[in-house]
Amino acid sequence: IKKFEFSSEVQRMSVLCSCPEYDKKNILFMKGAPEVVKGLALGSSIPDNYDGVLEDFAVKGYRVLAIAYKECPDGSEVMLRKDLEDELNFLGFILLDNKLKAESLETFNHLNNAGISCKMVTGDNALTALSKAKECNMITDEKEIYICDVEEATNFTEKTLRMKKEILAKDAPNEKSDLYS
Repeated sequence: IKKFEFSSEVQRMSVLCSCPEYDKKNILFMKGAPEVVKGLALGSSIPDNYDGVLEDFAVKGYRVLAIAYKECPDGSEVMLRKDLEDELNFLGFILLDNKLKAESLETFNHLNNAGISCKMVTGDNALTALSKAKECNMITDEKEIYICDVEEATNFTEKTLRMKKEILAKDAPNEKSDLYS
């Protein structure tokens, strides 16, 4: 009936479906960033081990999406997105495994050997990004890794610090494009 496109600002997408065989009710299905879906889902539908399971998948390098649904009232086809996308029932996680191509590892090794610094900019979970960075030898186990939130850079010193980060994960969309400007 209705589709709410994915947007990096809201980190989710959803569809409103007509289900005549299901009591003639409309159902909204959503997929998106696990922390976003969790915030829009009913607390009673979130398992106690949600964060631990999510972390385990991310550490293993999976891209993780969460999925949820809700039954919608009559007239939902004319409701606004913000009014439909709340009080959902969590269904589970979708795992995506983006395998590194063999030639990519060789390329990263050549760049590292040449002393060329590589950067990663991603909207993925920071732990997923860390796993992929290790997989392609961007970082080694000897490096100390700090995962933290960085506010938008407002002065020269902050921009300089941002430039030294090797992995940017879950940055705002405009920060990714402004990274090296």
